Amino acid sequence: MKKKVILLSILSFNLLYGSSVEIVKTNESNTYNQVDDNYNDKQGFAFYHDQKKQTVLKKKPESKVCDCNKILEKLSSIEEENKKQTNIQQEILELIKQELHPKPEIITVDGKECIKNSSAECYKMVIGGKMKEIPAFVKWMENPSMQNTVNYLQWQSKHFKEIFKRGDSFPLAVTQFGETAYPLPSKHIGHTNLTGFNIKKKMVKDLITSLKDDFKYLVFFGLNKDLDMVSTITLVKLIRKYQDLDFTIVFKDTSSKNLFDDTINSIYAKSIKDIIYAEKYVVDSEAFNKYNIYTSPSIVAIDIKEKKAQTLCTGKIQIGYFEQFIQTYLEYNDKLDYSKLRTYKNWDQDVNYRESYFKNTLGIKINKIVEMESK
Repeated sequence: MKKKVILLSILSFNLLYGSSVEIVKTNESNTYNQVDDNYNDKQGFAFYHDQKKQTVLKKKPESKVCDCNKILEKLSSIEEENKKQTNIQQEILELIKQELHPKPEIITVDGKECIKNSSAECYKMVIGGKMKEIPAFVKWMENPSMQNTVNYLQWQSKHFKEIFKRGDSFPLAVTQFGETAYPLPSKHIGHTNLTGFNIKKKMVKDLITSLKDDFKYLVFFGLNKDLDMVSTITLVKLIRKYQDLDFTIVFKDTSSKNLFDDTINSIYAKSIKDIIYAEKYVVDSEAFNKYNIYTSPSIVAIDIKEKKAQTLCTGKIQIGYFEQFIQTYLEYNDKLDYSKLRTYKNWDQDVNYRESYFKNTLGIKINKIVEMESK
């Protein structure tokens, strides 16, 4: 009966754990069960664990006690640095505002407060822009004493010397490399003979004459008696030089026209007067207001295509002044053909230059030689 109970127990255990059980007897006092070589007599079956995959639990590191004083000192240092940077940025912002949008500055002049440069009575020398970077200039502007003036002039002469050096490089480069170096006409390069003839004068005349259908010219007389009378001579020269241009002489009143006529009759012979009086004359005081004529004589160019007017000359009439401002007007309005003013390309187009050069230097007529060579 006892043996049956033991067998039943073994069968039940085998069904529960699904393992083969072997009974091993080492001695009578120590008997133990071994299941798949994993049995531990101390832990038993219920406490089985795989030795190969055993996980070792690590101890949590002991928490360190923070040093709060050091953290506070660091934070305080960062806060101070932020304040410094903020103040610097504020100063920069104020400087930018003052430069771009300056606030009115209150100054005291003759014991009275006023806004700087708000009137002639509240004047103070203005020094701005890049000139602030020149202490010699600033001192001279603030106080033009002899010492400050001499110091500034010495600096200026040194500066101009450097500028002239750079300016000298232009004609040297243009002379050596021509149009490759500079496609625009050079004002410093001319080809003249001993009589002072300059082909550029002819080129300028040809340029202005070529625009005879594009412009009309109004010459105003009547606001300055002395200059009007003096300018009659240069006006005659201008009209004789540019007979193809359309001139109209506008007088402020009958009195100014009579003065002009009397001056012309006293100076010129009939042949010259015929050229002058071939132009149009009109008495029109309203035209002075229309074209904003504030002194006389004045010359106004009427751009026919653009339908606008441009004052070229005010005061005493000068032919060179008239010619230069026509070029300036054309250049300003992108109408100037630079190729017509290149002296180093076009000077030989005028036969008179060649002929006059050899005649004045060697006393021979060179054109005859050219004609013979061409046959």
